[in-house]
Amino acid sequence: MSAPGRPWRGPGAFGACGAVRACASAAGGVPIRRALTADLPKPPKYPAKIVRHRLTVLLPPPLPGAEEPAPAVRRPLVIPLQNCDGCDRAFRSSEPGHCRGCRDLAAAA
Repeated sequence: MSAPGRPWRGPGAFGACGAVRACASAAGGVPIRRALTADLPKPPKYPAKIVRHRLTVLLPPPLPGAEEPAPAVRRPLVIPLQNCDGCDRAFRSSEPGHCRGCRDLAAAA
């Protein structure tokens, strides 16, 4: 479930804090419930910070043999801008040289 006006981001949204791993373990949700509800301040001043801290710091380590998280997807590198040697127009290329227009003119000639 998600808050009104906010899309649900799926289980990957909480993977970094370990809550998904703890739910998938043999203990179920017991470690999460214990980490979230033990020794709460009265009244809680910053509830979201308490939840974030407790889910990242107070959860027990994963059980041996638990699945490793998938490696992060690498984003493609940004190809830098170059200036054309013929017309000084900017174009994206990994090597300096001529832009497409100048290459087409040279090929047609």
